[in-house]
Amino acid sequence: MQLLNEGKLLTVRITRPQWALLNWGENHPHSRIKELEFVDGQPMKVVAVTNDGLGTELVRFDKMVKEA
Repeated sequence: MQLLNEGKLLTVRITRPQWALLNWGENHPHSRIKELEFVDGQPMKVVAVTNDGLGTELVRFDKMVKEA
């Protein structure tokens, strides 16, 4: 993955769970994260408020990685 930092293009390596978190965030730009759990520095699950604001949803990145 490449990022722009202060006018410099950086190439960084990200793990599959990190990639799953980024993709989920891009697909759910209006979600409000209530809880984000990391295991050994890797995102494993997030609890986010649903779009209607009436409940929460659990997203497990470890399962996304295993299914891919």
